[in-house]
Amino acid sequence: MTRVAPTFTELKSLSAACNKLWELDANRLEPNVHYELNLQEGKNAFARGDVARDALFTFVDPSVFERPTYKLLFELLDNYERETGVSERVTPKELAENKSFLDAVVETTPMRYAHAWLVKNKKVTGDLCDFKKTLEFLWFGLYRREVRNDSSGFEHVYVGELKNGKICGCHNWLQVYNEERHGRIDYKGYIRPRQRGCRFMEPHNKEQLITFQFEWEDNMKPVSTSLIGVSPEFEMALYTLCFLNGQENNPVQLGPYPCNIKCFSFGRGKDTRIGTAFPEALPLTEAQAAIKIQAVIRGSCTRILNPIVRRQAPPPPLGAAWGPLPGVVTTSIVQVEVRSSTVTPVKSCIRSGTSEVPGVAAPVVAKPTGAWAQPRKW
Repeated sequence: MTRVAPTFTELKSLSAACNKLWELDANRLEPNVHYELNLQEGKNAFARGDVARDALFTFVDPSVFERPTYKLLFELLDNYERETGVSERVTPKELAENKSFLDAVVETTPMRYAHAWLVKNKKVTGDLCDFKKTLEFLWFGLYRREVRNDSSGFEHVYVGELKNGKICGCHNWLQVYNEERHGRIDYKGYIRPRQRGCRFMEPHNKEQLITFQFEWEDNMKPVSTSLIGVSPEFEMALYTLCFLNGQENNPVQLGPYPCNIKCFSFGRGKDTRIGTAFPEALPLTEAQAAIKIQAVIRGSCTRILNPIVRRQAPPPPLGAAWGPLPGVVTTSIVQVEVRSSTVTPVKSCIRSGTSEVPGVAAPVVAKPTGAWAQPRKW
């Protein structure tokens, strides 16, 4: 069984504990194997205009949605009214879905580690039933944003809300994918990351922490950051750990990604619940940028499913040119995207309800089969 007892160093360092959570996330998806991104072009924060013709997600392996925590999370995404100011009416079925999800999550290694860390730091009791009640209260306890019982931490962080014409929350990558595949989210391009002391380094399609812009049913969210491919249990354990640590800003290291986990509470005293929790990408130092480049090089042998020729190849590592990608014939470092003028853009295909692009043999967006192919209610 995987060790879940935090070390002395991890108990004294939130960053070390969060990095350990990253290591323990065995249910995290592998880029270009379980899913593929198409980041396309970047822009500055708050810049308008669509610089991404295609969808953000090229495909997600449908078998992912048969994994227990992924499947149980998906069942929760259609339980909420999107607009604040409308009271939530929770049915017995939805309460049962909440319970099933929490029952599954607390049995996972990341959440057991988070519980052990919180117990050692005297944030919660050691009783597992009490811990589940704490999670239910923090995440699913309803509170007032505009009217009574119109919001919750889970709805805000995972599902997203519309308040006065502005998108709030919606940081969970599965929700973004689900809304995009149904044509409700329109990806507008990634936000260029800030760099400290070195040149701009273009993100790669293997990134698992991205900041981007999207439009959700005609409502723009200019800047949003999400952890891509992480498991539901990791994300809930991470945000719970940081929130109960009691700080608004929590600079941590998650594998190769330095980031700040922002946490805001709602309510006071014993009524304090999660208002929001989300990651902010921090600028890389020169040393961190070098490490990240090396990680990309080492991962270049990763099997690519359904490869697509993109507008621009990844930048070469400093001092060396890129060699040919495995299984891909290229004649130059910069790849040029060649498409027939008769080919329908992927976004248009999504909006029209089809995943196939005329003139392209394979489907560009793989949709889950069965229940997952059905539209979800709000």
